[in-house]
Amino acid sequence: FFFFAPLPFHVKHRKVLNDTLFGVLLVFQAKIVCPRMACQIADRAIQVHGGAGVCQDFPLAYAYVAARTLRIADGPDEVHLASLGKTELKAQHAKLSKL
Repeated sequence: FFFFAPLPFHVKHRKVLNDTLFGVLLVFQAKIVCPRMACQIADRAIQVHGGAGVCQDFPLAYAYVAARTLRIADGPDEVHLASLGKTELKAQHAKLSKL
């Protein structure tokens, strides 16, 4: 959870510093980590509350549906993982070619 919370703020700070490549990598990481963590948190809360977690008396079922919808609407995680991998490989290749 501690990695999840400051990540969007770190991305914004890097964009302000014009560290574009590192900012792009952080955006890909945020698009992967944040929706997954939101789903995990909602799922754990539902597990803790048992049957009450899925009834309409608590907002937990709505929170899980919203988090899962966010994961689907943002795009498949595999696409973000592939984009992150390609960008990271390009960055490492650029570093090695400077040597």
